[in-house]
Amino acid sequence: LILSGTGADFVVGGNTIFSGTTFFGQGVPAGAANQVFVTTGSINGTNQFNSINAALASITTNSATNPFVIKVGPGIYNENTIVMKPYVSIIGDT
Repeated sequence: LILSGTGADFVVGGNTIFSGTTFFGQGVPAGAANQVFVTTGSINGTNQFNSINAALASITTNSATNPFVIKVGPGIYNENTIVMKPYVSIIGDT
């Protein structure tokens, strides 16, 4: 599943289920140097979170020259509305 947009905001509401490969893109390469991880498991580092919104909130330096990728592990994430930021992609991770 690939969802992409050219605007600054991409909004998803309700339950968000990531399984397999899911990509929300705004021209951000999948191999961006800045990676943030979302998991339903234990948090072991400063760039790991248990929610997509928390991961997005942690990103404050995103730009055309400093893109980010949020890698979301399998699971069900009950989130409030997710508002995407420019130069940030979300990818389903295994």
